Amino acid sequence: MQPYFLPFLGYFQLINSVDKFIFYDNDYFKKGGWINRNRLRNNIDFIIPIKKPSQNKLIMDTEIKWNDKLIEKFFKTIKHLYASSPNYQKIDLVLNNLFGKKPRTISELAIASIIEISRYLELDTEFKIASVENYDKGKDKIENLIKICKAEGALIYINAIGGKNLYSKSDFKPNGINLLFLQTGISHSILDYCFTMDIETIRHELNNYRLIEAD
Repeated sequence: MQPYFLPFLGYFQLINSVDKFIFYDNDYFKKGGWINRNRLRNNIDFIIPIKKPSQNKLIMDTEIKWNDKLIEKFFKTIKHLYASSPNYQKIDLVLNNLFGKKPRTISELAIASIIEISRYLELDTEFKIASVENYDKGKDKIENLIKICKAEGALIYINAIGGKNLYSKSDFKPNGINLLFLQTGISHSILDYCFTMDIETIRHELNNYRLIEAD
C-alpha cells in the first residue's frame, strides 16, 4: 500500500489484518489524493505542503515544503480541535517528535507516522519498504504486486476494497496467491481516534472489518 500521512482507520485495519505490510513508496504521487492530507473531526482537512507536487514523481522523491504556513496551521488546528481531549498531551508529543525530525520526503514522514501510531496501538505487524527491499519489477502493476508477494513467500494478499475494480482472482491464483479485499467504513484520520479514545477501544474498532474473496 502507498504510504499515507496519518491515514484513516481503515488503513490501520488493513495493517491489523496482515502479518507483513509493505509500504509501496516507489509508486507515483497522486496530486489531490490522500497521501499528504486527511480529515479530522467536524470534517476539517489538514494538508502537508509539498514542493512542486507532480504525478510524474515517485512518492519517495516527493519533498515536503517545511517553510510553508500549512505546517503551523496543522498544529493550530490540532490544538483547537483536541486540546480538551483525554489523550491530547500524549498524542501531541508523538506529533512533535515526528515533525521535529523534518524528514525530506512525504514518504518518510508518512511511513514514520504509520509506524509510530501502530506502536502506540500495540500492533505487531512487520513493516517493510518497497524501495529498500528493491523488489524485482514486472511489466505492470499487477505483476509488480505478484513479484512482491512471491519475494515475501505470501500465500494471501489483502488489498483495500478499492482494488476490487483493479485486480481479480485470475491475476493471482495461478501464482499460488489467494486475493482478498478488506471492506471497511469511511472514517476520519486515525488521529481523531487516538486523541479521543483509549487504546483498547481503538483496537476493538481495528477488528471491525470484513474480508471478501476476489471474483
